[in-house]
Amino acid sequence: MRKVERFELADLETIFLNEMGDLPLELQVELLRVLQAREFERLGNSDTIKVDVKIIAATNRNLEAAIEKGTFREDLYYRLYVFPLKVPSLKERFDDIPILTKHFVQKLSLKLGNPIYKIPKNVINTLSNYNWPWNVRELENIIERSVILSSGDSLELPELPQIKIQSNKNDYSGINNNSIKLMDIEHDHIKKVLKESNLIIEGKRGASIKLGLPPTILRNRMKKLNIKKPVNH
Repeated sequence: MRKVERFELADLETIFLNEMGDLPLELQVELLRVLQAREFERLGNSDTIKVDVKIIAATNRNLEAAIEKGTFREDLYYRLYVFPLKVPSLKERFDDIPILTKHFVQKLSLKLGNPIYKIPKNVINTLSNYNWPWNVRELENIIERSVILSSGDSLELPELPQIKIQSNKNDYSGINNNSIKLMDIEHDHIKKVLKESNLIIEGKRGASIKLGLPPTILRNRMKKLNIKKPVNH
């Protein structure tokens, strides 16, 4: 039975490419060819195969920085950068933590055969004050470990790395205070990037590219954060 390439399987369909920032340069060339010419050659076969696929690509890396380092092709970046969506990191959306925690507890309790019916408030408080450097995946891993270690029907949280714990003075009812602090950080960061970009929002050297945001989204964030709209040059 011959090997069928993924793009051939996805013909007239949609293919999801995860961790695009880790794609080696030689494979980036091949992907660029598929995007531009809508064709590829199967490994070990010189025949050209035509395909028509829609691509959804995801990465947690800064591709603009990777372009500067020469580890990601600029032409491929702009081929993929058609309708970008920036998903905020978990530390920027504390209100999602209780919902995600409940989801993972239900999912992993069933998978591991250790039913957990209660999630104590102090567990939610601790999770909400954690910095989450590895995002949602880290939350899922910690919940899985918690489900395994819990001896009863109440979730027991293992100790988290103290170096990554944020100020623990707020409980879950004070999560909005954390959000305000994050907005202050975002406000200062956007102003800094705008200054470095000579107040230019759009274009190759604009702040939107450096921040990884579409210009319209950046303008909306500036309006929400009360940052005076600069004039493009």
